[in-house]
Amino acid sequence: MSTSTFEACLKRFRSTDPSIRRESAEALATLDQSQAVNPLIDGLRDENPGVQEAAAAALIRIGGPRVVSSLVPLLREDVGTRNLALEVLEQTGSAGLDILLPLLSHDDANIRKFVVDTLGKLGDDRAIPPLIATLQDREPNVRGSAAEGLGRLRAREAVPQLLGLLDDNEWVVFTVIEALGDIADPAALPALMALLKDGSETVRYAVIEALGKFSDSAACVKPMLELVSSADRDLRDLLTKNIIALAGTNGLDLKSMVNPDWFVLVLEDAVQADQEDVVMAGIRGFEMIENSAGTIAILGSLEGVGTRFQARADEIFEQAGRALLRCADGSALMAALTSPVEQVVSLAAETLGKLRSREAVQSLAQLILRHGDREVRRQAVEALGRIGDPITIRFVISALEDENGHVRAAAATVLGKWTNQCGIEPLCGRLIVEPYADVGGNRRCLVRQPSSVGE
Repeated sequence: MSTSTFEACLKRFRSTDPSIRRESAEALATLDQSQAVNPLIDGLRDENPGVQEAAAAALIRIGGPRVVSSLVPLLREDVGTRNLALEVLEQTGSAGLDILLPLLSHDDANIRKFVVDTLGKLGDDRAIPPLIATLQDREPNVRGSAAEGLGRLRAREAVPQLLGLLDDNEWVVFTVIEALGDIADPAALPALMALLKDGSETVRYAVIEALGKFSDSAACVKPMLELVSSADRDLRDLLTKNIIALAGTNGLDLKSMVNPDWFVLVLEDAVQADQEDVVMAGIRGFEMIENSAGTIAILGSLEGVGTRFQARADEIFEQAGRALLRCADGSALMAALTSPVEQVVSLAAETLGKLRSREAVQSLAQLILRHGDREVRRQAVEALGRIGDPITIRFVISALEDENGHVRAAAATVLGKWTNQCGIEPLCGRLIVEPYADVGGNRRCLVRQPSSVGE
């Protein structure tokens, strides 16, 4: 590359037009990189955000010790320039680690903190020993940042030193607890359990969040259960979420660990919570303890799920379907067939079918005959097919005349699986007039070997 090419690009980088400056910043990174660093450092101070971002991207592309050493002085500048410098350092600092490490003993605590923050975000294990040493820094913010970085690096060798900071000021303690959760070393459990028992309420919150990250922390569940009864609503929701998560992860028999008389009340509160994760935990909890009280609680919660948690409504209903099979109350499920929420009715019908509830036949039949939602009618047809009671065949036959093709297709499939031959004539009649091929395609059911009732 000729000097004239670089000078021409540099001249464009000093244009009054920000779009030209931005394009030139990108080009400088591909030319003489040794000469481009200083102009690009100046570009981080540009008044135009687009030019600043282009200069930062160019510096990241160039990388190397020279970029790192040129960025260090910017740590003393205004917030905007400093943050851009830190952003570049987080991408390039590994190449200049020897330049950054001496700054850990800088007189300015802010500089020390910025460097610690950068070291924690490099993803470079070489930063672990200096970060461990920095846990002894005289400035709490620096100690806290060092703990945060060690947690991000999953530095198990730092656990003894982190445990030594659990009597530090509360801000440092919070970051240490979070770091111990990120590292998830079982050696930290005794100290965390002690804080769960005797720590302040805010510290307990942090401990519970941390314990939820331990995959092998079955021992945590019992003391967390003991804390539930004295916790306020927010803390109880957090405990419930983590108890259920830990019990599920560790395959614990939660049913044998709790007194249903009080734990049912906890789960009933959880399924009415304002956070979808807590609602999901409550539903999963009822599935684990297999308590029939869960049927009413879950169905009541589902009434408002579509509007409260629209983005995750399908996920919640799916979880509820699994739970309802484990804590089934037939009477409550049949009562739900009159719900004003179609998705609740559909789930109740599906569950009654999977339970093969003969008591629900008449109620399901009424859905086929009268309900206005096609999905509810289709689900009722499939439920009657699963139940397989001969008395239901006339209701399924009636569904062959439903206005909706999906319902007619479900009815044809059910009739084709039954051994009762009285379904053949209606099926043949439907085949003659059926306008939709996918419904008429169920004519294959007429020639297949019939299977057992209720398949």
